[in-house]
Parts: sequence; C-alpha cells; structure tokens
Amino acid sequence: MKILNLKISGISMIKKEIEIDFFAEQRVKDTYDNMASNLFNNIFINNIISIVGKNASGKTSILKLLRVVFSILNGKSLNDIEDIDMFFRPRNNDLEIVFSDGKDYIYKLESKISLEKIYTLENRYKFEKETIYCKKINKTINRKNMLNFEKVEKVINRDGKEQYLQNDVSIITSITNNKKIIFMDLINSTNMNLLRYIGDIPKEILSFLDSNIEYIKFNEETNDALLKFNNKKEIYLNNLLQFEKYLSSGTVKGINIFVVMKYILKEGGYLIIDEIENHFNREIVNTLIRFFVDKNINKNRSTLIFSTHYSELIDEFTRTDNIYITSNENGIEVQKLNNKIKRNDVKKSELFKTGYIKEAAVQYEEYMNLKKFFKDKMNGE
Repeated sequence: MKILNLKISGISMIKKEIEIDFFAEQRVKDTYDNMASNLFNNIFINNIISIVGKNASGKTSILKLLRVVFSILNGKSLNDIEDIDMFFRPRNNDLEIVFSDGKDYIYKLESKISLEKIYTLENRYKFEKETIYCKKINKTINRKNMLNFEKVEKVINRDGKEQYLQNDVSIITSITNNKKIIFMDLINSTNMNLLRYIGDIPKEILSFLDSNIEYIKFNEETNDALLKFNNKKEIYLNNLLQFEKYLSSGTVKGINIFVVMKYILKEGGYLIIDEIENHFNREIVNTLIRFFVDKNINKNRSTLIFSTHYSELIDEFTRTDNIYITSNENGIEVQKLNNKIKRNDVKKSELFKTGYIKEAAVQYEEYMNLKKFFKDKMNGE
C-alpha cells in the first residue's frame, strides 16, 4: 500500500490546511532520475521527502503528524496513538488520504474525528464520519486526474450508526484486510540517543561507522552483549545504556538507523528520521540518502522522510517537488519548494542562505537583537 496524497485541516497547531504529496508532481523526465520510483502508468513515488526549516518552525511536529496518520491507516485505535492529543481538537479534525495498492485500485479516505465525552478521567477520540471512494487503475489515470474523485461512487460510508465497528478504529481496515503500511520512525531518538537494537549487528555497518569495532554480539534471551574492539579484550555489557560509555553518539545513531533501514528497504516501507544530520557528518547523511535513490538497493519503492536544519543537504536533490518548507507564525504552515521556484538547476542552499526562501531564513532583526545582547554582556552592561 502506497500513500499518494495527504490533506489535513482543522487540527491544533496547524495554521490552515496542509497538503503533502508522496507522488512526484513534476514530470519524471529520464530513467536516470533515481529520486522517484514508478508505481503505475506515469505515476512515480518520491523515494526521498525532506522537511526543511529553521529552528522551531514545526518540522518535528509534521513528522509526528505523519506518524499519527500512518497509525490510523494501519488500523490502530485513535486512543492508543502516540501524540494524538498534541494535534486533535474536540471537533472538526478532517483527514483526506489518497492511497493505492499499486496495481489495481486507488482509494480516497475521508475522515472526521472528534472527542467523545464519556464522563471519566479521560475523554476518547472517535471517528464521527468516514467515507471511502475507490476507482480502478487504467491507462487514463495520470498525475492530473489521479486525485479527482468527483464522479466516483462511495464504496463504504460510516455515519456513526454501525454496531459492528469500533468507533475509534478507521473503516480503512475493511479495504486493506489488515495489510499494514510498513513504517518505522526514529523521532523519539532525536533527544534520547540510545541503542535500540538487540541482535547481532552486521560487520559492514559497524566498519562503516567505526572501523575500530570488531563485533557486537547479543544474547537475545538475557539482552546481555559483548563488545569487541580490534586488538582489545571483549567488554561485557549487561544493558543497552552501557553502550554510551564506549560508542560515539554518531555510531549509536548509525546502528539504529542502518539496521532499521535494511528492514524498510526490503519491505518497501517508510522510514521517518528527525534532524537527520544530528550526530552525523555530512558523508554519512549523504550515504543514507543515496541508498534510497539507488535502484539496485531500493528495489521496493521505499521512502525516506527526514527533517533537517541544513539546506546544504538538499543541494544533491534533482527535484524540488519532494522538498517541503515549514514556517511557524501563529501556526505551522508547509509549502512545497516547487511552488516557490520553478527551476531545478539552481543551488537550493543559496536560496535559503540569501533569504530568498523567507520562511526558512533567520530574521535579521532577531539576529541583531541577539548580537547586541552579547555585545552588552561582554561590555559589562
């Protein structure tokens, strides 16, 4: 199952409706454009989606919101989804999701979510209304008409009267037959960089991150581990927290990401990483990105979704329809870069640094106020 388009409105923190495309809106001109993978006809899925913005612009919030949406599509109870209270208001939370099985059908799910008062310590969220539309994939489906469901009949409608459905689980499960979207996120690891994988770690991953490591072996029954550096004695570790004493932050983060990435690439899923550059040098970040745009590695149309402060990371991007800019002034807004600029051959980082992309630039007045503050402190004022 592949997501094509997502629209969200009425929720907390968002200034107005946000829309994110998972398909390549711009034409894929050549077969060497490895940033997109063909789904059907002339519809391509973006292998990389980046969220770029300055500090506190809403990047992490957008990634968490995507995690909420993926969880809904996977049939998870609204009231068991992490961070749902962060976004949803008591009423008028509207989701519109277009997705496809990639070969036979395109579906559109419309959901209205509200808070149900049950007179206990905790109120519960429920689906107030849901509708699913479906259309057959044929040769006439293209980028321009794919998201148009105006003349398509409803296949399932939920109005709150059904007795056989839990009101906090989406009716999407009746279409997907419990087939899950494969996704994993490392959002919670951004500020808590702990080793999260228990199992023998491939030597190739360890050598790439730290050539001094000979091996890491786990006892999966006890979670004890043996860490061996080249020409050194084995180190016995009885819990994951102890790795922090011996491994760099970048090595720990790298192990977490590369092990998860191996699974995502194999299953054709989605990997969400917040602040991808955190703890890494640029070459490691570029390696992560290159693996997702290498057709010999990413054979199953997997997608890497990441946020970053550093616009230099997107200079290697050959497209602008997979780059989103966040801003936060009385609410989070998201804009696609190709709606701001029409050329792909410009150096994207320069657009951010020069202030052409105003939403991502540090305000000059804020900079001058900070500079004056430090000058005054250094002068004893």
